[in-house]
Amino acid sequence: MYEAEIEELKEKLEDPAFYKAVFRDNPQEASYHYTEYTEAANRGVVPNVILREGALEGVWYRILAFSLNGVLPEDIRIRAAGLVGKLSEDEIAKELSDPKGFTYVFEDGEENALSAIYRSMNGIYFLAAASGDPEEISCPVTVYVADDDELQIWPVAGKYIHMEYEKEDGECEAWEPDLFGLLGTVMDQAIETKYAQDPDMQRELKQRARELMQSFEEPGEESDDWAAMTFEEYRDVISEVRALPERDPVRFRRKDPYLIQFAVLLSAPAAKGSGCLTEGLEPDIHTPSREAKARNYLKEAWEIESREDLIDTLDWLFKAGQTEDYRLYYEAGSPEDMISDDMDEQERRIARLEYTVVREMKEVTDRNTLLAWDLGRAVLLARWGCYTGLLTGRETEQILRDTALGILSVFGSWREYGAAYLFGALYWSYPDSSKAEASEYFIDLFHLIQGFLAEGGEWSRNPWIEGLTDPEE
Repeated sequence: MYEAEIEELKEKLEDPAFYKAVFRDNPQEASYHYTEYTEAANRGVVPNVILREGALEGVWYRILAFSLNGVLPEDIRIRAAGLVGKLSEDEIAKELSDPKGFTYVFEDGEENALSAIYRSMNGIYFLAAASGDPEEISCPVTVYVADDDELQIWPVAGKYIHMEYEKEDGECEAWEPDLFGLLGTVMDQAIETKYAQDPDMQRELKQRARELMQSFEEPGEESDDWAAMTFEEYRDVISEVRALPERDPVRFRRKDPYLIQFAVLLSAPAAKGSGCLTEGLEPDIHTPSREAKARNYLKEAWEIESREDLIDTLDWLFKAGQTEDYRLYYEAGSPEDMISDDMDEQERRIARLEYTVVREMKEVTDRNTLLAWDLGRAVLLARWGCYTGLLTGRETEQILRDTALGILSVFGSWREYGAAYLFGALYWSYPDSSKAEASEYFIDLFHLIQGFLAEGGEWSRNPWIEGLTDPEE
């Protein structure tokens, strides 16, 4: 069974160009998988059997089983299918994982539905592979690497097994131009893994890493400022957002469920930029490993480790946030008005840059502009709170309802809100990044907002609320 696919894939797995073709948008991921497989003492390819398949909220899934010892006997397959068939959709939803790349299939001590079945059928491994692309879960075989402590697996989609690609001569070292390139790849991979749910932290740490490596380079290297936008260009882009086509707004009652749906979409730029779901109360498919990553994200990015920490942070975003300082800059007559004697040189430099951003962008902003940035992030943070159990669903809905009402009192359309959020991204990134990086971040977010307002986009499908038809209680 699948003998030809196994032999074909085994040959491809020894070629670094195969990984580069599969992970064409992520060279670090390609390098990581090549290294994991080629350097493993215990590795191989085994056939999968499909025990169950279906769709949950638009996500296709298949539950696969395999053994490191080869093809599963028919009686074992039937027994496994019977056990998996009894799982509820809620239990399955907690097991779903992205099939593309190595993942841990089972961890000792972890209590979940598939691990319980694993213990009852020792030696048979299970994986619930899920993707928005049905071809990604068409996985006839699984690649594995194992040692005494752990097992990692990669259920490889059939479209990759038979994929044509241009082979390369030489070993993996030919990928990296020099030691600094290799070091950068390793550091980027480590940062992306540790802060998978926090693109802001990724950007900050990657910038620090680049600055560290640049300190070892020869002086006189050209700056990348040539790639940066001017403030005039920033203003033009924000004006362009305000001119984008948009559906006519609608009116709803204060307690209409659409108000919650609308509030969730306020977090769409932050969610989409970090690979999260843009719609629904929770920002990710629920699995134990993803919930653990979410808790780590809250801790590392926001210093949130408890319900009290989360509530305090949300309270700060609602009552002050970065808007508080922004308004001081907006009213300041010069950068010196924002500099105090106890600031060090770095803090003074940042204060001057923040003042410059506010001054240069006054033509397209007002005192309330940064509320979009603060409250949009607050919505995503509340959704993560619901996901990790720090908030109940009812509490989260009330927070979202209150946030929506606050936003509606300030902004009059998705275009206005999107333009304001875009400025918030510039205000946040410009002082702490290179000018070119700030420009790249700004443009990437601009394209996201364009997509939200385009036909079929999240904001296009869900119109702005013009007003509420019932009085405030």
